[in-house]
Parts: sequence; C-alpha cells; structure tokens
Amino acid sequence: MYTLQAGTLQAADRLARAQQVPLLIHLAETRKELQDARAAHQQSPTAYLARLGLLGPHVLGAHGIWLDAADIRTVAAAGAGIAHNPESNMKLASGIAPVPALLAAGVHVGLGTDGAASNNDLDMFEAMRQAAFLHKVTSGDPTALPAPLALEMATRGGAASIGMADRIGQLTPGRRADVIIVDAGHPHLQPLYDPIAQLVYAAKGSDVRTTIVNGRVLMHDRAVRTLQPAAVLADAQKMAERVRAAVR
Repeated sequence: MYTLQAGTLQAADRLARAQQVPLLIHLAETRKELQDARAAHQQSPTAYLARLGLLGPHVLGAHGIWLDAADIRTVAAAGAGIAHNPESNMKLASGIAPVPALLAAGVHVGLGTDGAASNNDLDMFEAMRQAAFLHKVTSGDPTALPAPLALEMATRGGAASIGMADRIGQLTPGRRADVIIVDAGHPHLQPLYDPIAQLVYAAKGSDVRTTIVNGRVLMHDRAVRTLQPAAVLADAQKMAERVRAAVR
C-alpha cells in the first residue's frame, strides 16, 4: 500500500476479482506505515484500503500489526483475512499483531513465515511455536494461543484466510489431499503424550518424512521427487556469490 497509488491498488483488486484469486497486500506492518498513512490520507492503512474498496473476503492482509479496535472491526466486517508472521515481526522489531483480538472478532488468521530475508529458516513448525510463545508472554497468560489453536491457524485458519476453506485446510471428503507425515521417532519428540502439543512445541520442518499436495507425492521418505536438491543448492550458492560481489 505504501508504494502504490490508489489507481494501481484498485487495478490490482479488479484483476484479482476477475481472475477469482486472492489479493495479498501488506497491511499495517510498521508504525511508520501507520504514521505515513495518517499523514497522507488522514486515516489508518486499514481505513484507507476500505475507502478504496480493497477489503473483502478475497483479501489477505500480511502482518496486521498496527491495528486498533476500529481497524479490527473493519477487517472483520469485510471478511478479509490476516497472515500472522511472528518470526519476521520479531526479527524486524515491527511489533506484535493483536491476534487474540482478531480471532475474538471473528477474523480468519493464518500463519506465515514471510521471506527468507526476515525469517531465515521458513519453517512453519517454528512459526506455530513462536506464535504460541509470543502471545503467551505478551499477554502474561500461559494459556493464551494454546497448541490446538496454533495448529488450526497453520491449517484451517490459513485456508479460510485466503478464501479456500472449502478446498484445503483439513482432511475431509471433498477437499484436496494435502498431507504431511511426521517422523515422531526422534528424541526431541519423545515421549509422545499429546501429539498436537508435540507438533507445535517440539517438531521441526526436518521431521517431515513425506509430503503430498492435492494427492501428488512431492517427497517420500525425505527423497524429493519434483526437483534436484543438489542442483537447487548449487544455483543458490551461485546466486549468493553474485549478491556478495554486488555489495562489495
């Protein structure tokens, strides 16, 4: 929002609606974004997007940190979703999204990692864990954002936040077969008392043995079937060398 004119934003929205795809836009990520919006438009980023007609069930607002009570009501009334990126928000010191208040207002909140520049490991298990921990410590309530809710935000909540709850997000008849198989035999996952708590508080992305997307096996027993990992890593190293050379 902070780099685009109103006409460009509205054109992007029209295109998303015409193609029947979600529209992802950064929303109230930083205090500066909030201050700039108030200076330029005399209202918050959320209110400005609503004025332009850019909030709706097809819109996913990334971050949603600097939202006041009125903004939360606006997002909820529009049916827009929020992508919570706790690790990125902590690393960049952007702030803490009011996730409990958003959920209480009925907003669909999903979990994200943001990009590698502000997250590094892009591990969704870590995103679940950090989301749960962050909202416990900020609220002073150890029961805040419990493990089942963190898992729901990573699955059904994410699906609902992008308007795809009828197709993905849970394993039920009629929805796509998106499945991961986690190896619970590692020492850090034993003893296994509560599978959900163990997934949220102890599991890592590297514990996933098999990945199936829409019924297609992409990785089986840690062997990736859709690309050549060695070639990808080699290309990444070449790109890193180009970046280093460019900034010297």
